[in-house]
Amino acid sequence: MKVTHLSEALTPWLGATSHSGLLIWSTNLLALVILLLVFWLIRQWLLPRVQQFLGAYSNSKIGFLAPQLSKFSGRFSMVVCTLLFIAFKEALFLAPQGLFNVLSVVSQGLLIISIGFLLSSLVNIVNAIYEQQPFAKSVPIQSLVQVSKLLIFIVCAILVISLAIDKSPTYILSGFGAIAAVTLLVFKDTILGLVASIQIAANRLLATGDWIQVDAFGADGEVIEVGLNTVRVRNWDNTVTTIPTYKIISTRLKTGAPCKSPVGDGSSAQSTLILILFAY
Repeated sequence: MKVTHLSEALTPWLGATSHSGLLIWSTNLLALVILLLVFWLIRQWLLPRVQQFLGAYSNSKIGFLAPQLSKFSGRFSMVVCTLLFIAFKEALFLAPQGLFNVLSVVSQGLLIISIGFLLSSLVNIVNAIYEQQPFAKSVPIQSLVQVSKLLIFIVCAILVISLAIDKSPTYILSGFGAIAAVTLLVFKDTILGLVASIQIAANRLLATGDWIQVDAFGADGEVIEVGLNTVRVRNWDNTVTTIPTYKIISTRLKTGAPCKSPVGDGSSAQSTLILILFAY
């Protein structure tokens, strides 16, 4: 006999009719256990085996990706389980059609969010690989990584909203013209930071490890991060100064070669400072 629903496989064991409360609870519980088992198998068994297989050939090259791969495996497992639920929910679970309609919308929204986080993990993996390259410090892409994540989640937000109000994404986009001024105002620093980051990366004006002095912000030390919105500088007294990225383009500053000595070493810092000032 062909089985078209999970409850049909349980009926001979429970000896219950299709309207039995015990059958409904047992079917739904077993279906949930199946999805959790699939999640566990992918998260704890399949993807770690793939990682071990790749590590056997190049452990030194992918060992630094362990944190990113751990997040990727969890998010990939969530995407797979959500897809399985959407595809087979009516063959696995027993519920009124109205509840199925609600769960269909919720699961589709969860799928969009899960895919967004999955793509974010892929961006993190690409960024981690890039940072291992010898030219990564001279051409930082941290700002581009942050912009990529921002665009991913903006698209996901538009899709989730359109799903919730049962409208096409183009309907949501058509309303952006009316709030363009507000959007530009809210994301002013981000847009300015993006433009400045592109200029910094293209012209190699600043890189992680460079010495920088910006009197307007009281910064004098080593650049530790060049981000989309801010540039972080560790000063010689071990304090950290944050400078808006777009200010790097428009503010008078002094920069020099990468710092070779640890912060706090007064003599080495003075030597580096004297050499750079001499160049001016």
